[in-house]
Amino acid sequence: MAGLFRVFCELCKGFTSHLASFILSTLSSFATLFSTHTVSRATAAENAIRSGDTVSVFDPNTNSEWTGTVGCFLKDARKGTYYAVTAGRVAGPPGCLYTLKNRRFPRAVIRATHVPNFRTSLYDELASEVALLEVAPEDASAIDALIPRLDVNGFGGGAPRYLDLQHHRARWSAIWKRVDDERGIRVYKEGEATGHTVGTLYKVVHELPAAHLGGNHPHPDEEELDSPSGQRYQETIAGDHDRRWVGVVKRSDHTFTGPGDSGALVYAIEDSCVVPLGIHICIEDGDSIFLSIETFMLEGILYGLDLQFA
Repeated sequence: MAGLFRVFCELCKGFTSHLASFILSTLSSFATLFSTHTVSRATAAENAIRSGDTVSVFDPNTNSEWTGTVGCFLKDARKGTYYAVTAGRVAGPPGCLYTLKNRRFPRAVIRATHVPNFRTSLYDELASEVALLEVAPEDASAIDALIPRLDVNGFGGGAPRYLDLQHHRARWSAIWKRVDDERGIRVYKEGEATGHTVGTLYKVVHELPAAHLGGNHPHPDEEELDSPSGQRYQETIAGDHDRRWVGVVKRSDHTFTGPGDSGALVYAIEDSCVVPLGIHICIEDGDSIFLSIETFMLEGILYGLDLQFA
């Protein structure tokens, strides 16, 4: 009887040992799976292309290459397509190849397609500084279009992520008033060349400095304006004086922008929220010149796009 009891105890001990091993093995597998999944998600987030990353342009006709900055991503509310926003002078002639690159992880690269500028043919100097790069739907997961704590109407009221370009025009006047009342607004930018910098928006105007226009822009003749595209152009920009504006930023202690920063988003912080103002396009006497984000959205309207922040 005692022998049978010892055998029974040994069997129980073996079963308990196997059960414990099975439980530990299962828990280990779950831990590994969870850890791998977490790491892969973190890596994907780090590799995502976002505001402040690089726009690389290659011209096969001249075998030349240059870079600019991804200002931000806007999303077409109708089709869900994403567009990278950058300065018009970053874009090259027809036939150029565009890639968006993560500055921190250079292997994270996607292709983009330049949307030909509609107004350039109508000699519009502000619109010639607009560039929209379409992101292929299959690459949408490779970008991080969401800007945290964004309030596009931070100075003028309205929905945090929606600019009603057809009806709401209070933003420009609110920004202009703040600049005038406080003798400037503290602004920031994240550029491909100089990284994160701080400056002061101290002037708001409606024309680019003559020395920095993208080219010679004579006024369109009547035949052009009477064409279907010309009529669309006039209807779209009619009364948009308050939406198409230019900001002038003076540097703080260091340079606010440098070569390669063209296309960078210039923004302010209001009540802990990010207020996007415009896209850096050039430098004049050490000051940064940026074009209002509304100008880029208005250009999208001419293509039938309803561009908004994600």
